[in-house]
Amino acid sequence: MDSKSPSIVIVTGEASGDLYGAHLAAQLTEMCPELQILGVGSSRMRKAGVRLLRDSSSWSAIGIVQALKVVPALEFAFYRLRKYLAASPPDLLVLVDFGAFNVRLAGRVHPLGIKTLYFIPPGSWYRGKTYKSISGNVDRVVTPFPWSHETLQKEGFASDFLGHPLLDIVKPTASREDFFAQFSINPSETLVGLLPGSRGHEVSHVLPAELIAAGMLAEKDPSLTFAIPLASSICAQRVAEELSQIPWIDMQSFCPQARMRSRRRYRIEQITASLVKEEGWVPPKTPVRIKLLPGQAGDILAYSKAAIVTSGTATVEGAILGCPMVIVYRGSRLMQLEYKLLGKGIKYIGMPNIVLDRVVCPELMGDDASPRHIAELVLPLLTDSGERGAALSGLAEVRAYLGEPGAICKTARLILSMIGHIPEEGVV
Repeated sequence: MDSKSPSIVIVTGEASGDLYGAHLAAQLTEMCPELQILGVGSSRMRKAGVRLLRDSSSWSAIGIVQALKVVPALEFAFYRLRKYLAASPPDLLVLVDFGAFNVRLAGRVHPLGIKTLYFIPPGSWYRGKTYKSISGNVDRVVTPFPWSHETLQKEGFASDFLGHPLLDIVKPTASREDFFAQFSINPSETLVGLLPGSRGHEVSHVLPAELIAAGMLAEKDPSLTFAIPLASSICAQRVAEELSQIPWIDMQSFCPQARMRSRRRYRIEQITASLVKEEGWVPPKTPVRIKLLPGQAGDILAYSKAAIVTSGTATVEGAILGCPMVIVYRGSRLMQLEYKLLGKGIKYIGMPNIVLDRVVCPELMGDDASPRHIAELVLPLLTDSGERGAALSGLAEVRAYLGEPGAICKTARLILSMIGHIPEEGVV
């Protein structure tokens, strides 16, 4: 690093962290152009001008079964990053979520005298979470949830709740008219979002159920068109190739053509065919209209009448944009067994329900998240029903509970104050 310029290192490990890290880096660069920003992340952070020390695009995992698959890559990256930080300590280390990696990293490098900020501490969404794992190893914590802030303060941390960063990020990029025109959607059609998650195993297990549910809904309402926003961590070309093998889907991909960067196959066609057989469902003669888009989750959630959303960050996005949704999660048999054994204390899996501690959006897990069950719950959300009205009212409450916009800017100012670039007084 150039010793004359201030420097920070931002470490993320999942698609959501890459998103937050990218927006934070862009804000910091605008405020302090001479700041050197290095980090661990993926395509969004790279586009934001961060010099990546490691690419984390393949690291994301949920549960023990999936985590075991990425352990070798994580261990190698951990060793190299720890060695780099010890040899070239930045003015500030910014950790973004990804507790399995970042908690351990904080424990190793903070004792070396590296000032550390944890932006979105691990498990902050969980109301019963405690933070002993990072005690003594961070200088400050910025959390996106008010209950997490209260717990952190009680445990003696220097903590800030500045609002949820997605309030600054999640917004449509075009008007409804322009969005529909750009992706060849007839204005008379009703749009429904299918959000399969940002991890490969989620696309493999959740998307097939969403597709069949879409087919069942289209049978009842032929005006429906379905849109799938693919995260940057997913190989869009592979998904498009596999969807094109399903005969009852009329798939139109708007994802840019590029060399396939992954050999992984999501097995969407095979798993979908197996589910069709399990459901005893006969696919419609008229193909189901599916639009495959590169990202665009904000536009899809803003302009969809309803959505089927995989549990995760996208449920917060849906709440902010006021999109009624059914929240689902499916995995392999081993993952389902793991959840039954380890997830007994978890009351809800969707953030709108967690935030208000009541059911705002219906949730379905594992075998309960069958295509038929999903379709049955989505159907009333597409009409002017009591269910739709209650969902819209609840989502407005969630949006208000998340605080005010400005978290990214305020966090950037806090970072600059921690490295002595601006005075701390009045930062947040």
